[in-house]
This record gives sequence, structure tokens and C-alpha cells, in this order.
Amino acid sequence: MRSDYAKWMSEEPFVNFSVDLYGDGLAGSAHSGLQQLDARGLECARERIDCASLPCEDQNDFVCGYQLQHKSWVFGSDGEAWEVLHTEGLAPNGTYGCDDVTHTGNE
Repeated sequence: MRSDYAKWMSEEPFVNFSVDLYGDGLAGSAHSGLQQLDARGLECARERIDCASLPCEDQNDFVCGYQLQHKSWVFGSDGEAWEVLHTEGLAPNGTYGCDDVTHTGNE
């Protein structure tokens, strides 16, 4: 938790709920996601999303909420967005943002 960002995550299933002061929505807006334990878990989730023909947008090597992430935004029938993601840890130098970065992980 930081003064401008908070994230909660349950352990089974790994569901996270984030509230931050930045982003496209109003300050304090939230988004929810299904966090995967590793890159293979994200790959399997993306395959299930494709099989279900759900609209989605993939983002890899991305800094968001102080974390280096690989994610897919999945959109429900009412336009609600969920992220399915795998994080590699904190972004370099405490970076916050939603920017593509050079991949330095061990995937």
C-alpha cells in the first residue's frame, strides 16, 4: 500500500482489487483482476479467453501500479473490464505508470 495506490489480493483464487489516484477513470477508481502465478498460467488463461471468443487486449512488458506486468484486458457484455495478469515484481526504480518497458524477466 502507498499513499496513492492500494491493492488487495485473495489467495484462492488469486483475485486482486486495486484502487489508485491515476489512470483513465476518476481518482480513486478501481479495477479488478485474476492474477496468475506464472507466465504459463497467463498463457492458459489467454487460451481460455480466446476459446470463449471474449473481446480482449493483450499487453506485455508493461508497468502498471508499480509492477512489471503481462496482462490481457477482457471485456464483459456490459463493457466492464477485467484484467488477467502475471506480475514479475516491482518495476525498476519504483516506477509507476502504464508504459511499455524493455523485458528483463526470466520468462
